[in-house]
Amino acid sequence: MTSDHSVSAGGNIVSSAIATGHHSSVHANFVSVGNENVIEALTAIRQVFAALPDVDPKALTRLEEASTEAQKPEPDRKEIKDLLIQAAGYARKATGFAQAVEGLAPHIQNLGAWFGETWRGLSDLLRP
Repeated sequence: MTSDHSVSAGGNIVSSAIATGHHSSVHANFVSVGNENVIEALTAIRQVFAALPDVDPKALTRLEEASTEAQKPEPDRKEIKDLLIQAAGYARKATGFAQAVEGLAPHIQNLGAWFGETWRGLSDLLRP
């Protein structure tokens, strides 16, 4: 007797636990990233950008706008993501951005977890 215990997903599997096999069980703990973590990540990214010697002030303004939106009870994730991408576009032109990118990775990862399905495109922020 043969059986197929494979799993196939036609899209993303986010915040899911999957097990295959006879009498299999799974225990999973999912960590929720709250708005306060998003605000902390945006603040840290702003600090990295602000340390760039000739950063366009628009980069910092976009991050402030994103932080303001994140403080709302029901923040618009797409708006925050769009503001973050705009900020990176302005900051990318600054001297030292390529070196500063390394410090952004953990903050971008936290934001990616919070954005869920809408995270696509955030990896572009890590491109010098």
